[in-house]
Amino acid sequence: MTILDCGCGPGSITLGLAAAVAPGDVIGVDVDARRIAEAKALAIDAGTSNVTFQLADIYQLPFPDDYFDGVYEHATLEHLDDPRAAIQEIRRVLKPGAVFGASDRMIMAAIHAPEWPDDEGLLREHLELVRRYRKSTGSDLNFGLRLFGLLQELGFVDVWGSVSPEFYSEYGNKRSAIDSAIARVRTTPFGDFAIRECGAERLEQQIAAWNRLAESPRAWFCEFNGESVGTKAR
Repeated sequence: MTILDCGCGPGSITLGLAAAVAPGDVIGVDVDARRIAEAKALAIDAGTSNVTFQLADIYQLPFPDDYFDGVYEHATLEHLDDPRAAIQEIRRVLKPGAVFGASDRMIMAAIHAPEWPDDEGLLREHLELVRRYRKSTGSDLNFGLRLFGLLQELGFVDVWGSVSPEFYSEYGNKRSAIDSAIARVRTTPFGDFAIRECGAERLEQQIAAWNRLAESPRAWFCEFNGESVGTKAR
C-alpha cells in the first residue's frame, strides 16, 4: 500500500501509519519546512525506512491522479480557508476504492465535570472565546462536526463517522493541559482578544475555574475529535 498523511506536522502519526502498512510506503506532507525537518529527524531516530517527508500544499498535491491506497489528515482541515477544495484534491489522488480518513476538533462538544458546578459556565464561556478567536484567524475548531456530511456531499461513498475522546482526570495530565491553555492566554494575541470580549476580570475568573478543575481530585474533562472515513467510488 501507499499512504499519504496530509498536514503531517512533526511526523508522529505518520510513523504510526508506516508501522501499520509496512512494508508499504507512507509519505507525509506539510507546508511548514520546520515540521518536515522534525519529521525527518524523528524517522531517522526511530529507524523507520518506509516513510518519506516532503513540502507540499494540500491544495496542489504533487502526485498523479488515482495514486494512493489511502489518505489521512489529522487537525489540518480545521485550519484551512477552503477545506472543500482540499478534500477534492485529496479525492483526486486516491485510487478508486481507496479510503480517506479525517479527524478534526469539536471544541464545543467538550465535557467538564468540575467539583464546583458554577464553574461550568465559566469554562464554557472560555471555550466559546477560544472558538471565536480561532474563527477570526481562519480556523474552525468545530470542523469535526462537519466531516461526516461533507465527505458524502463531495462524492465519497460508504462514509461512516465516529468520535475520539481525550480524557483528563489524573492530576498530571489535567495540570499540563490546563497550564498550556493558560499560557496561551498570557503569551499570545488570544489574551488581548479575550479581554476585549469579556473584560480582564471575567477572564481571570475563567482562568481561576480552570485552575480549580486542575487541582480538584474529583474533577475531570473530556475533549473530542470528530472522525469520518469515506471511500472513493470505483
